[in-house]
Amino acid sequence: MAAPAAETLECVALLERDRNEDLLTTWVYPAAEEGLRTALEQWVTILAAGALAARHQQRTDDDAEAAATDDQPPHPFIFTKYKTSWVYIQGADGKEAGGGGGGGGTMVWVAVVVSSTGFNPERYEALLRAMVNAATGASGSGASPPKLLECFLSVQIKGRYAPAGFVAADHDPRKALLVSDIKHLVPALGVEFIVVWTALLMKKRVAVYGAAVTDVLAAVRGLPALVWHRQDWSGRLLRPWVTLDPDSQLAELEQAGVFVAGFTDPGVRALPDLYDVLVDLDQRTVRVMDHAAPDFKMGAFHKDLATYLLQAAADPDVSAQAIIKEVAVRTKELLTKLAALRVEHEDGNKYITLEGLQARKLPPNMDRFLYNVAGAENMTFNTHK
Repeated sequence: MAAPAAETLECVALLERDRNEDLLTTWVYPAAEEGLRTALEQWVTILAAGALAARHQQRTDDDAEAAATDDQPPHPFIFTKYKTSWVYIQGADGKEAGGGGGGGGTMVWVAVVVSSTGFNPERYEALLRAMVNAATGASGSGASPPKLLECFLSVQIKGRYAPAGFVAADHDPRKALLVSDIKHLVPALGVEFIVVWTALLMKKRVAVYGAAVTDVLAAVRGLPALVWHRQDWSGRLLRPWVTLDPDSQLAELEQAGVFVAGFTDPGVRALPDLYDVLVDLDQRTVRVMDHAAPDFKMGAFHKDLATYLLQAAADPDVSAQAIIKEVAVRTKELLTKLAALRVEHEDGNKYITLEGLQARKLPPNMDRFLYNVAGAENMTFNTHK
């Protein structure tokens, strides 16, 4: 595995929601572009509403118990992407964090955000917990921007924040690429999971919907590992959480051309032109859109791989990493055989052509599938670089 490029911390922000349900970006360092601020407010608005609704439901379910304890439901750690920046978000209860943006105790929920050039959720989850604790302080007097700045600069310059025991180097970015939910996804989706692998190999657009953002993030983050040879986490492929804002996030997604994108808005189900394949985690279905259906005719190769995936996912002795490795081996073997089927072109180079594949009398449906894969791997005349 190639070593990931060096990461750069880009900015840190504090967002707060008050009792009037207004969300304020109370502090950012250094200045962030307007598009990023808008996207942050969209994501954090959804997170704050969910966290506060969960708190209200907890108290409604058991008022007596809630009144007797200060415990609150845990706030999920979130990671997503804006343009080329990875965005990491950690929420905290306003009572816990105090509301340090001058709200005088009126802030009921806060979020600390960092953006970085690197994909490493485990590293930034640890960092954000250190930041929230540092900003809160032992007295619980408020979310302090000076403390956030101290932590941010220390990590940016030294790679560590000693008061919290945080060391960036303790979190290997290569290990972040191996985290996968495939052991849960395959049984949940069944044999249709092979459609997801096929879509990724052909560089199709994959949307993943689920009502719970944590479920969506767990599902999407490991999907690029199914095309391990491309090593495409930091590129344009992975978009962990996208809102349906047409002017920013959706526009960026449409420009990407190929993606694995997560959604929590059920409205995405009504946008079939946006993607080629829709994975619905709540309904446990995988749907190929009509416009893409001709490219998804399956053959014996798909059946064999699907059978392996189902058996391996059900085997407690087979790890997710072992499944990823086996899929990578089988994919490499397929690509090696495909490369051998290139035919000479008049320009002196060799390419894969649909006619050449059809002349080989391959098993049913394999010629079109292989031609699409060849296009994704830059083996055809039109895609050769």
